[in-house]
Formats: sequence, structure tokens, C-alpha cells
Amino acid sequence: MTSKGGKVPSLFSDRLKSFLDQKKKNERDISTIRIDRDIGIDDVESSARPHKIKRKKLDSEKSIEILFTTDVQMGSGGGKKVIGTRILCMGRTRKLLGAKERKELEKIPNLERSLKEIYVIIVDVTTKMKSKEEEVLRLQGQICDLQNQI
Repeated sequence: MTSKGGKVPSLFSDRLKSFLDQKKKNERDISTIRIDRDIGIDDVESSARPHKIKRKKLDSEKSIEILFTTDVQMGSGGGKKVIGTRILCMGRTRKLLGAKERKELEKIPNLERSLKEIYVIIVDVTTKMKSKEEEVLRLQGQICDLQNQI
């Protein structure tokens, strides 16, 4: 990766997961749920996969606070990061294409100017060639007249 307008590494779906894993290696997502005391622990467990459960008693005896810790892999936060990364890559690509297009548009007036100059030169050379051709024909006619006189 180079700086200031250089190449940007492309993130394909196979390399995107490893890219995000490098960024979020040791991070944890902690969510807190407050439940009534009469609900059992078995009712709180997630259906997707079992979580580590930590109990913390509060001042009131009617509620408990349960902390769930899960690895951040491809949850809603991970999905948002994937979408954000893709949008950044698309924005960078558009920016580079726009810069390339601007450079090409800046070249157009110079190319038109040089084309006009070349056209003027071509017209000048063709008129000179026509005048030289007429002079050659005139001289050939004079040579034929001189040969006939001899």
C-alpha cells in the first residue's frame, strides 16, 4: 500500500473476514439485560448458542443483572463494519476514477490545439507540394520544347 493516491488493497469476501479478524482480535461485545427475579436462568439462555452468564445482585431484591459476553465475529456490528469497509473501498475507487477522468479532460484542450496546428501544417505542405508539382510540369514542358528545337 502506498500513500497519497497510491494503490488501495482490494477487499474480496474471502480476505474480508481475515481483515476484520485482525482488527478485532481481542475485543469482546458485552451486553447487559435486566430481568425479573422470578425468571429462571434456563429461560434467559440464548437459543443460538450458550453464553457465559455472570450474575450481579442489585440493591433491589426483585431484579438481577445478567452480563452476556460474546465474541464479535459477524454479528450486527460486524456486518456494519463489512458494509462500511465496502462503502469506503467503493468511495476510494470512485475518487481514483474521478481523478483519472479529470486528468484525461485536462489533456483534451492541449490535444485539440496540437491537432489544429498539425492541420495547418498539413494544409501548408499540400499547397507547397501542388506549387512544386506545377513547377515540375512547367519545366518538363520547357525541356520538351528545347528538345524539339534541337
